[in-house]
Amino acid sequence: MPLAGHGLRPRTLRRRASRPQLKRDPLGASHPRFIHVLPMRPSWLLSLALACTARGDGLPSEAVVTPIKVADFPGYSEGIVFDAAGMAYASVGRNPDSPHAVYRLQREHPPVAWVALRIPNGHKVLRDGSHVIAAEGVIVHVAPTGRVLDSLTTAAVGEHLRRPNDIALDGHGGFYFTDPGLPDSGSHNGKLFYADSVFRIALVTGGFCYPNGLVVRVDGRLLYLDDNCNGRVYRIPIVRPGVIGRPAVLATIPDSTDAGLDGMTLDEAGRIYIAHNGVGRVEVLDTLGRLLRRYQAGNLLASNVAFGGPTLGDLYVTGSPGAKSGPGALFRLHLGVRGRSSSATPAP
Repeated sequence: MPLAGHGLRPRTLRRRASRPQLKRDPLGASHPRFIHVLPMRPSWLLSLALACTARGDGLPSEAVVTPIKVADFPGYSEGIVFDAAGMAYASVGRNPDSPHAVYRLQREHPPVAWVALRIPNGHKVLRDGSHVIAAEGVIVHVAPTGRVLDSLTTAAVGEHLRRPNDIALDGHGGFYFTDPGLPDSGSHNGKLFYADSVFRIALVTGGFCYPNGLVVRVDGRLLYLDDNCNGRVYRIPIVRPGVIGRPAVLATIPDSTDAGLDGMTLDEAGRIYIAHNGVGRVEVLDTLGRLLRRYQAGNLLASNVAFGGPTLGDLYVTGSPGAKSGPGALFRLHLGVRGRSSSATPAP
């Protein structure tokens, strides 16, 4: 069959090319160890190369990234994370007709409920392999076996946690987490907390509208945080563990009046990837706050993101294709950049 736009037939290969060796991850992603040469016209090859790196920043263009569904869940999904062995976990809740739980995922097997929690959300794996998970009114510490070790419900000053949302590890064995409060309270008094290495919780600051996703920069000196209410991404200096400087607006994302920013992660170049809930996109920012890409997320209600796969070149996106009260899904975007592991800790 002639190639479209050329009117020429591809030349016949004299011998069959050997099949590339594939390395797979627990969710079925596979990546060639070398490039399989195809019989393409030079102009076609040039067009493909330009499409992949049209802006010279090493990121593929939106046109060549297609979300691939890798799992279905009985409820809205959140909190995607990978442990040191590459096993994936996702928080599943909000559906009144299905159990709320953190699910574990393994390739070629359906997701399995790992630990039951009411409205589980953000999730991280600590250096010792144990897990910390945000849920309704609580931060839960869980052993690698799924056994609950502790439940944290109050800060050091006796303030009760309302609805902890997302979690970011620091380099001192602790973690930051957002608590926007209940979505229908109308208080707009979102808070940022810090838990140290022995799980003492302290209030860091308040006054946000609806703080959601957050991540600590690789050098441990800066916290990125987004606000679901106003589409702002904040750049917050870290003075010492649990103590911050004055937040500054790094960027304001378009279209956020009809939707909301959600979970975030980083790649090794320091770029920020944010799930944009309600518009079905993953927003990519550079360290100066410039919007680089707007990838289709697969889920309309994109909720969280994490890099996974053998080379951390795939971005996984949780959420739901429709209502939060309905089923959820997990999609994979092959970006080819090297991401930061969801269990990696910043420098102390």
